Amino acid sequence: VTESVCNKLGLSNHEEFSLTVNGNNDNCATHSLEDKLDKLRRRYQLGDKVNWLVTHKTLKEQCVSGSMVVTLKKRFFFTDQKLDRSDFIQLNLTYEQSRNAIIDGTNPCTKEEAISFAALQCHIQYGQFDSSKHTPGFLTLTDVLSKEYSSVEYIEALICNEYQKLWEIDKFDAQYKYVQLCCSLPRHGTTFFL
Repeated sequence: VTESVCNKLGLSNHEEFSLTVNGNNDNCATHSLEDKLDKLRRRYQLGDKVNWLVTHKTLKEQCVSGSMVVTLKKRFFFTDQKLDRSDFIQLNLTYEQSRNAIIDGTNPCTKEEAISFAALQCHIQYGQFDSSKHTPGFLTLTDVLSKEYSSVEYIEALICNEYQKLWEIDKFDAQYKYVQLCCSLPRHGTTFFL
């Protein structure tokens, strides 16, 4: 199923992606040890807190009902350093997943890196910096920073200062730069299991 979805989106590296399910599929009668372990892992949210679907099984075999939301996500990160800027679909998917990992704290970073990420995200979301609109107070800090940094005093002014420096790049270059900065973080693409 994953390969078909990736082919329809024009993604050539389908082996790096997998489907996740948002919802509860514990009503499924499973008998194999692998399925029982998967169910326990999901119930206790071990690993990466994502309910990854098994690629060699159908959605029906995994008890995915029509009311459940299935999402395509990048699961393996072995070609991120070779990300093609002109592949806008893969760039956007990788950017969105990287951004979520920064904001929810899954991919931790320093305060300086968080400011750079937030400035790039502002450029992607709001376009070129406009000093009449983009002043401290225009941001909802929890939308661009992890909880760890959203309460740091004067951080919005620092973000605006960095945002102002990004006038030369377009949205896709900013997304590319964001992903590359994520790739440089020590924990990028890793999963810790309890």
